[in-house]
Amino acid sequence: MAYWQTLSRSLVLPFLALPLVAVLMHVASWSFVTDGVAHVCRVVALTVLSAMPYVFAVAIALGMTRQAPQAGIAALIGMFVCTHVAYGDQASVFAGVIMGMVTAIVYEQCKDVQFPGWVQFFGGSRFAVLAVSIGSMAVGLLFVVGAPMINKAVHTVAAVVLDDGGGFAVFAYGVVHRLLVPLGLHHLINHVVLFQIGSYTTDGITVTGDVSRFFAGDPRAGRFMAGLFPVMMGALPAAALAMWRSALPAMRKRVGLLMGSAIVASFGVGITEPIELAFLFVAPWLYIVHAVCTGFMMWLAYVLDVRHGFSFSAGVFDFVINAHASHNIHWLFVIGIVGAIGYYVLFRFAIERWDLPTPGRRADAVVLHDAASTQYDRVERIVAALGGMSNIVQIDACVTRLRLIVHTPSLVDAEALRKLGAFGVIFIGERSVQVVFGTASERIRERIVDSVQRPHTNAVSLRAPWSGRLVPLDEVPDPVFAQRLIGDGVAIMLTDHMMVAPVSGVVTLIYPTGHALGLRTPEGIELLMHVGIEEGVRDPSHYAVVVHIGQAVRVGEPLMRCTHVTDALIGVLVVCTAPRGSIEHVGDDVRDVYVTAGTSIVMTVRAHQGGQSDDQ
Repeated sequence: MAYWQTLSRSLVLPFLALPLVAVLMHVASWSFVTDGVAHVCRVVALTVLSAMPYVFAVAIALGMTRQAPQAGIAALIGMFVCTHVAYGDQASVFAGVIMGMVTAIVYEQCKDVQFPGWVQFFGGSRFAVLAVSIGSMAVGLLFVVGAPMINKAVHTVAAVVLDDGGGFAVFAYGVVHRLLVPLGLHHLINHVVLFQIGSYTTDGITVTGDVSRFFAGDPRAGRFMAGLFPVMMGALPAAALAMWRSALPAMRKRVGLLMGSAIVASFGVGITEPIELAFLFVAPWLYIVHAVCTGFMMWLAYVLDVRHGFSFSAGVFDFVINAHASHNIHWLFVIGIVGAIGYYVLFRFAIERWDLPTPGRRADAVVLHDAASTQYDRVERIVAALGGMSNIVQIDACVTRLRLIVHTPSLVDAEALRKLGAFGVIFIGERSVQVVFGTASERIRERIVDSVQRPHTNAVSLRAPWSGRLVPLDEVPDPVFAQRLIGDGVAIMLTDHMMVAPVSGVVTLIYPTGHALGLRTPEGIELLMHVGIEEGVRDPSHYAVVVHIGQAVRVGEPLMRCTHVTDALIGVLVVCTAPRGSIEHVGDDVRDVYVTAGTSIVMTVRAHQGGQSDDQ
């Protein structure tokens, strides 16, 4: 699954070139532009479209090798060799995809090749470039042999989809496309439909796919894209409006800020995940209905012979700038208005009839938006919520989400990520995690990568030692803790009497009665975990300690169990000594927040590596 997610993300990169094509074609359509200028704009746009096979080859090679520049060079060289061997002049997008995938595989196998010292210059990643260049000749010859069969298969599929499939093909594409969005795999089917199906030749240049054919002027293109405009500009914004109106009156203002930004993203540039994830997890059946309705609206646009296209997504920007090449787009306004009314009524009814916990339906449902505006300043807390930098194996980002491979998915705190601005957290397969931050995702990824390159500091996440309800530390009935004389921390009204390690470290203290334990982290942070405030609950028989001093423990590992249950047993986690820096609580108002032992992050401590403070 991780492989297909990476491939899907890589297929998005070539879209970066399409807005230029849209702008140039738009300028060429202006009536007051001279023929010479219009001709130049059109030639440049068609040149970009003809270069898409090479763009796909390089994009896939880079995307699947963690942006290794040698892989990009190897893919480009290999693509030129393969093209001239197999096609003679103009390549196909299919060949570009195959070359990109082959390059990534060869690069990963060859990047660590070692030669004797006197020829090691040609080893490693340099050898990968050489191997791909040679291998591309073999790939080209395979295309020569298989070209007739490949072309026949492509033309057959195109005929079935474009001619025989008709409206059903458009409907099926719409449904499957929306169902794949939560998994981040929708770009796989997007690539086939938008860049592979159908061909069109103009000015001696042949392009394939609904997108390229639309911009090249194919009168049959745009049928697979047109029906998405009323969905993204009408239906989904109406669903967001319904969720806002269904929020509790006290929460409506905050939900309005959240849904307002989501509506702008959907209507303006066609980014729909912030709205869709707001109801996907609380009502999956409603998302399936949404997928079917999307397919229906796309089918309706096909029946009404509407043709329109986009360079990025079906937002108002692409709607306006590409209107000159569209056909019958007045029907999109009708479909969009009807769809908006239908979605608003459907969502209001579903939310209130089944009391769906959409944003604002619970008192704590929209805390995330308070953090969303400052999430760039909370990258360390985002890393902590992901289980720490050591839990991250690989991190990438596409337009709307972080795509991660982690060592231990259970260390990822989805609730903490939502409070830090994530619209949703999706676990796929064994170790793949996607965190949807909207259009901020790429910037967050860059900040996380930058933090790796600053090894002098790191954030240590402290998880709840007990399950229970958080209470403000200053309300603990003990002045030593309430006045933070030992240090800052959190208090928990216990609902489960097993104490677990809030972080990996070494046990440094076990109080004789067993009600208090100390722990030191590898960063040198000293922690104290204390249970029971009143003297009467400190009977040694009430506490069963299962570790010993000097024992190394991992986060979530049991430390002690309370054998005597009381109605108001309070546990306190205190940071006794820490290098100078900030200790951040997960929320400013911790009252009535429930946490789970070993899972929920309750504090983040910024520590200097090696346990050395600035004061030393």
